Amino acid sequence: TSTVLELIRKKDRAKLQLATLKATHGELLTLVPRKNEVLELVPFGNHCRGAAFYNGNHLVDKDLLETFNQLSHRLQGIYFGRFDIKCKDVNSLRKGENFRILEINGVGAEPAHIYDPDYKLFQAFRDIRKQWSVIYRISQLNRRDGVEFMTLREAYRTLIHLCTYKKFAVR
Repeated sequence: TSTVLELIRKKDRAKLQLATLKATHGELLTLVPRKNEVLELVPFGNHCRGAAFYNGNHLVDKDLLETFNQLSHRLQGIYFGRFDIKCKDVNSLRKGENFRILEINGVGAEPAHIYDPDYKLFQAFRDIRKQWSVIYRISQLNRRDGVEFMTLREAYRTLIHLCTYKKFAVR
């Protein structure tokens, strides 16, 4: 009984995107969806598009770890990362079926579960500290195996490139 626009205005996260949604979806916002009709307004989830992130760590088990171990072993030279995925359901994902990798984030990616509205700030800091401890250990093992660290000049150039990229990507 409500238009898409009215439904958006009822959701705190969605209404923050109202200007963008008006620009991208125009007439769709006047539509009254049929009962149980699903309309995709944004095809992916991220913070700046109003997505909510929830902690799914309780779903991790041996089968899920095996699925991602098999995937990650195919990525030469990648020892740490976060997969952003879309899947049919968790059971299919455990079997390595019916999912797509949307993005693979490296060491700069924070653990997304810390953005769960119920996750405590202290827990988030603890998880980030643990993540960086693991990354440090990996870098030490890589160095032992002959991988050189970046020079300060290389790190600076990489940072400038990243900042330029992010400015470009946001526009």
